[in-house]
Amino acid sequence: MNQTKINLDSELITLLSSASFDKFTVLELRSAYLALSPKLELDKTEARRFVYRHILRLEKKGLLKRTDSKKTDKTTYAKTATFDINKFSEINHPLGENIVTQPDEPIIPSDVLIQGLIDKLQGYKVELLINTGETDEYKSLCREYPQLKEQLQESYNLARENNRIIIGNVKALEKTIKLQKQSQ
Repeated sequence: MNQTKINLDSELITLLSSASFDKFTVLELRSAYLALSPKLELDKTEARRFVYRHILRLEKKGLLKRTDSKKTDKTTYAKTATFDINKFSEINHPLGENIVTQPDEPIIPSDVLIQGLIDKLQGYKVELLINTGETDEYKSLCREYPQLKEQLQESYNLARENNRIIIGNVKALEKTIKLQKQSQ
């Protein structure tokens, strides 16, 4: 019986075929993807979105199972028994290119869409906490070691700017989730 192969980015196939990715988070897979990718200048946010889209596709096809932990507020994904690396066909997509949805993929129901938006929002909130910690640490280092202030100023400014961008992303997602819930 000949089954249609699933198109998947070659780097993601390599990562998912690894035993270390039997259970993982979106951010773990994103970090590994960025490390493995031959592209030099990749945006972390765009890479996370790219990886997350593929994870959702594989979850919808029953190859990955999602687990939400209430204790750690962390979502993990695990390979299911039907996961088989031979089901994939390698493709090479530059990260910035839009991937055309296959005709066999139905429109996402609104509850799945809202959950996807909530997951994305949680990812941004985690990034925001990390960046806030980074800016706080730069301030602390400058107070403790004033001679480092000039050296750390640019890194501090970049972390603050990144915080502003992430806050904007959080606000946009919160508004979108609210609109989606109102339209149900």
